[in-house]
Amino acid sequence: MIKTLCILAVYAASSSVGLTLLKVSLNRGAGAMLSALAGDWRFWAGSLLYGTGFVIWLVLLKLNNLSTIFACAAGSLVVMTALLGYFFLDEAVTAKTVSGLLLIMSGIYLVTVK
Repeated sequence: MIKTLCILAVYAASSSVGLTLLKVSLNRGAGAMLSALAGDWRFWAGSLLYGTGFVIWLVLLKLNNLSTIFACAAGSLVVMTALLGYFFLDEAVTAKTVSGLLLIMSGIYLVTVK
């Protein structure tokens, strides 16, 4: 269980940081073309981290039941992405958002409790 939680944490961190970097690189300008992105380190770092998250996802699939690990992985990714959006992209976190995140975390708990 501890092994899976550690791998899940690395998955969520890698994927959500990758998505955040991709978002930042795409926000550089309206209609940023792929050629402009090619010179942006954030685009490449985000792509690498997001790709790493996919490989880690495959490891999680191999080690766990799909119905359990999918709920945990999707939920943890949503929570991490919302936190990164708040802290690094100045995205608003409302009471409704916090309520939704708490419900997601409660759902993860209910799915994983034996």
